[in-house]
Amino acid sequence: MLRATAIVFLCLVSSHVNAFQVSCEDVRAYVAEHGKLKALAFAIQSGATPRQINDARRCLSHASTK
Repeated sequence: MLRATAIVFLCLVSSHVNAFQVSCEDVRAYVAEHGKLKALAFAIQSGATPRQINDARRCLSHASTK
């Protein structure tokens, strides 16, 4: 759901070069600094794909299980 929105940051960076991937560490840091909703909104505005957003959500869910 919205907790996966942090992955939007991944989409933000990859909107220019689709093959570029952001690390989970970067996703978590961005979400910690800006919040999930803002990160998601930014990713969507930057052209993040649904897959990129889902990948970012997985980064956040893995962080909560460790």
